[in-house]
Amino acid sequence: MMKKNIIYCFTNLLLFIFIIISNDLLARTEYELNNPHNTIFNHIDNLRKDNYHPDKAVKSFKISRISRSEAQEKAEKLLRIYNGLGLYVNFKNIPIDDNYIDTLSGQNRYILFKQLPEIYLEKYGDKWLYSEESVSMIDKLYKSTFKFDTYYFIENLPQIWHNTFISIYLWQWVGLFALIIISFILYFILKLLLHFSFIKILCKYYKNAILIKYIKIFAKPISLIIVTIIFSQSIIILELPYQFSAILWIIIKIIQPILITYIVFKLIHYIAEILSAHPARPISTINDHLIPLLRKIFQSIVVVLGVLYLLSNIGIDITPLIAGVSVGGIALAFAAQETVKNLIGSLTIFADQPFVVGDLIAYDSSEGVVEKIGIRSTQVRSVYNSLITIPNGKLSDSKIDNLGKREMRRYRTILSISYNTTTEKIDIFVQGLNNIILNQENTNKENYQVSLYDINESAIQIFVNVFFNVQDWTLELKSRHKLISEFLKYADSIGVQFAFPRRSVYIENQINNNDLNNL
Repeated sequence: MMKKNIIYCFTNLLLFIFIIISNDLLARTEYELNNPHNTIFNHIDNLRKDNYHPDKAVKSFKISRISRSEAQEKAEKLLRIYNGLGLYVNFKNIPIDDNYIDTLSGQNRYILFKQLPEIYLEKYGDKWLYSEESVSMIDKLYKSTFKFDTYYFIENLPQIWHNTFISIYLWQWVGLFALIIISFILYFILKLLLHFSFIKILCKYYKNAILIKYIKIFAKPISLIIVTIIFSQSIIILELPYQFSAILWIIIKIIQPILITYIVFKLIHYIAEILSAHPARPISTINDHLIPLLRKIFQSIVVVLGVLYLLSNIGIDITPLIAGVSVGGIALAFAAQETVKNLIGSLTIFADQPFVVGDLIAYDSSEGVVEKIGIRSTQVRSVYNSLITIPNGKLSDSKIDNLGKREMRRYRTILSISYNTTTEKIDIFVQGLNNIILNQENTNKENYQVSLYDINESAIQIFVNVFFNVQDWTLELKSRHKLISEFLKYADSIGVQFAFPRRSVYIENQINNNDLNNL
């Protein structure tokens, strides 16, 4: 019995010694710093609350120029920077290659976060360590991250504030809820102030109903942007666990690009609405099509840039996406050359404005009145009252004679009078035509010609060249009708006869009687 007790006690003693040695060995277990993954894991894992060994964590740093206590303080500060900025360390993405080479520098260097390019690892012999340059930058980054360092104040709080719930201290929960409430109050105050300030300042110089409508629209997102900036700077003070902090930072990084994109989107819409309602802008012109088209184009560009900005802001590399979009855009352009050509033609027409709706134009040996200018094509009503649809790409390359933009409309004719008209009567007739033109309502009084022109085989010709100060074809016809009618009345009143083509045939008297009898 005694022997069994001795064996039992000896076994328990060995077990106790083994446990002590095992715990000591486990406590002394160090990670090999032979790759970036192990070095970063050694730094972070040995600063956990349940595994706090700063003397081991500091071995991940190149500390030849500072003391070990200073190095431990810098190691803790660096981890607090990660947590404060919500930078989540995903160990799955950290390389485990002993000879990892950075593709940009071509050296054995690894940058953990692109947001912190100053902090990087380098290979020293067979070990990967935080570089000396990185160690020297930690204090500067810490000051820029934590504008108000509350670390020592928080450490001296009563123990009750250090109780945890879901791995978050009580003081952090209280601070988070207080910050949310303050942010809501600040948002409503800023919204009211901005709305009031915009109305008082802007409407003092530019009173416009559209502006007043959009002031309220702009006041909300601008207030939200200001609040999110203040919230993002304040949340750092709470030093939340990096898992929780990372979620909050992702939400903030999503909200800000959306708000900025929304503001610019609405700003473009506001400018387009102002231009469309401008009192000095001509009504029913090409601008009616140009302004909506440009608005859609610019808003589409803003949305695309906003999406790229959002993806980049949450840490997604957009370089492959941009390259893919570029290649896809080129392929799409080749596949839709005619569509692209028509779109470019539309932009050319909208920019140059060679014609507007209602103009009479001549193109490619045809002419007609422009009825509609679309994004892809233009519709023209021909002289035969048919509707012709012309692609804008083709129309922009054509020679266009805009008859609708004539300042004056010309009427040119030749009046032929008979040979029995005396010279005195010709002079009276020419002078009378001049007087009719001068007395006509729509004729140009400075630029006209009436003159004896030529003598042909059947008539005496008088040249008439006159311009009408009218802007459309209908008024031109009415002016012509009135002018020609006056010409005819005057010619009839003074006895001038208009000639018509005639031919006189003379037969020689050399035909004998026999020939006449045969006839």
